[in-house]
Formats: sequence, structure tokens, C-alpha cells
Amino acid sequence: MKIEHLRYFQCFANAKSINQAAKELYISQQHLNRILTSLENELHVTLFERSKRGMTLTEDGRKFAKYASKILTEYSAMQNYFFMRRTEDKALAQQSVSGRCVLFVPPFISVHLSDLINKFKEVAPDINLTCIEDSHPITEHSITSNHLHFLGYYIDDATLEKLKGKINIIPIIQSRTYLCINKNSPVAEYKEISGDEGMSMVNTVSPISPLDTFQSNKLIFTSSNVYQHLDSVVQNGTVCTMPDILLPKLKPMYPDVAMIPFSDTPGSPCSIVYPSTYVLSEADEVLISFLKAYFQNLQLIAQQIV
Repeated sequence: MKIEHLRYFQCFANAKSINQAAKELYISQQHLNRILTSLENELHVTLFERSKRGMTLTEDGRKFAKYASKILTEYSAMQNYFFMRRTEDKALAQQSVSGRCVLFVPPFISVHLSDLINKFKEVAPDINLTCIEDSHPITEHSITSNHLHFLGYYIDDATLEKLKGKINIIPIIQSRTYLCINKNSPVAEYKEISGDEGMSMVNTVSPISPLDTFQSNKLIFTSSNVYQHLDSVVQNGTVCTMPDILLPKLKPMYPDVAMIPFSDTPGSPCSIVYPSTYVLSEADEVLISFLKAYFQNLQLIAQQIV
């Protein structure tokens, strides 16, 4: 049993649809189904009930989901602990690596960009990291350029099909989605909220919002500037969504905004994408390892402050 397979199982359990889970994980339904079946065979239990309507968790499946969640949380905590130890200890093997990395990032990552670059310099001072903000829609041409791309939102099915065999995808984290609403709202008292109920309230849109479920008749504005969205929540009582990796930076800045986790949505996959013709350098591999630990740490902080 692999840790990655537990992540796949958790994604399916949250999505409650093998089609949606496969889309989130950037793998085929057939491949995901084989992984889920292999877990059943290894444990000698039935984790899913299969029917023409799809797959649903059995009682054993729900129990396994709880164990998987605990294991993944502990695994992330372990990775983060040793990452932070390595960061604090200047005697890193990674410090001997030199080179240059170019990373294209979506606009919302700018919230953490200065801190991210600073911490990466501590980990790998001889690697020159250049981050380029890319607010354009994802296209076949943009992802197949010879650079690393950090994606914090979905690639649509049509583009993903065109890119099959042309790109490599390395999962970084699965970011949980939060509803951001003014603290004067009665909804601000909720501990969790369903995806359907939450999205029915959303009336501002950013590139990290699930546009396919958005009600366009409620649209007030669209912006890639996360501060503009939260300012509007405070001043105008609008409602938006945010991924958990932004909360450590934004929650202290916006005490009048309630941030409520969605209870039944898998959130947004954050991945590194690069063309299959591109050969990762040693510096690239150091950067990817760093990004996994950096964003896992943000998730752990988010869990503690919300």
C-alpha cells in the first residue's frame, strides 16, 4: 500500500464520484479504479458498493477513509517536521546544488511569493529561482513551454485530452476549499458548509473558484486579486471562496471575515506541470521537493488557525 494510493482513495471519498476524482488527480478513471480495487484486495474487504449509478463507500470504506485521513495528516506532519529541521539546519545536502529554476505561478500565489522565495533561498542558496506570474487561461501552448508551471486550479477535460502524453503532472497538495463570508452573516456560525449550499451564495469569482458551478446571475465582479475579494466581503457583504493555503496569510489580516470549510468537496489540486520533453534538472527536483513541504506546512497552519 502506497501513501499516494491513500491520497487517491481520500480524493474519491471526498468527491463521491470516480469521474470527478480522476479529474482532480489528472489520471484516467480506469487507472483510479484499478488502484481502489487493489486496496480492497490487499485488505480483503469491500470498500465500495458498485452499481450502474457509480461507486459508494461501504461501512468498511468509511472506516478506512478515517484511517487514511489520520495517516495522511501524520505523514504530512512528519514531512513538514523534517523539512523545517532541514531548513533551520544550514547543513543541507541541497545547499550544494546549483542552477536556475523558472516557475510560472497563478496570481493568487503572489500572497506567499516573497516568503516562498526567501525560504527557498535558505534551503538552496545556490539555486537561482525566477517566479513569473501567469494570469492567462491554461492552453496547450502555455503548459508545453519548457518551464515548470504551478497550477492551483483545474485543467479542463478538452485541454487535458489534447495534452495526454505531452505533459507530466506532479501532485503537490489537495487544497481544501473555504467559504469566506462577513462575520455579521448568520452563516458565519457554521462549522462546515456543503458545497452546494456554499456555492449558491458565492457572488464574486476568481481563477480559483469552480466556475462550472457558479450561478452567473449572481456575479458582482471577477478578479484574480484575492485582497479585492476579501475587502469586498468586509465592505459589501459579498461571498467568495479561498483555498486553505491562503488562510495563514489572510485570516489575521481579515478578522471580520468568517472562513468556513466545505464539508463535501475535494477542493483544488495543486500540481507542478511540465512538458514530457523537458528533463528535470537537479535544481528543479530540489524546488519541487521544497514546494511540497512548503504548501503542506501552510495547510497544517490553516488547520490550526481556523
